Amino acid sequence: MMRSRTSARRVLAAAASAAVSLLGLAAAASADVTVESAWIAEMPPGATTAAGFATFVNTGAEDVAIVAADSACCERIEFHEMQMADGVARMRPRPALEIPAGESLSLAATGTHLMLIRPQPLQAGERVTIRFASESGQELAVEFEVRARKRDAAGAAPPGGAHHHHHAQE
Repeated sequence: MMRSRTSARRVLAAAASAAVSLLGLAAAASADVTVESAWIAEMPPGATTAAGFATFVNTGAEDVAIVAADSACCERIEFHEMQMADGVARMRPRPALEIPAGESLSLAATGTHLMLIRPQPLQAGERVTIRFASESGQELAVEFEVRARKRDAAGAAPPGGAHHHHHAQE
């Protein structure tokens, strides 16, 4: 009986050591990309989407492609890029967020951003975790702060919400 307990302890200790080693490798591989200033615009009443912004910094020697994002706060997350065409904002989905080696990618309302589809109501001050996956299979969980929408000098929020656009057809 004593021998089997000792063997079981050794197996558990070896498994725990292997798990810590694997976690260390995953953390080291994803440590090349950090995310700064992560926030989501507060949703106006009745909105079916919310926009997310952040700066992805790649300190590594290789380009990184973020190919997926998800969160428990919404049905799905898409990567979008806004471009002006004839005075109209046009949205185009992007398959990935590409961060060149040694550079950064800033997500902004007037460019590339996250689009949270059918999110739960998000109010200023809340925090939401979004998980990102790279093309190489690495994962990164990032906490986003929900921030109040900008208001005009009279204190009114923008009409119709802060994120209105037309989707380009491909």
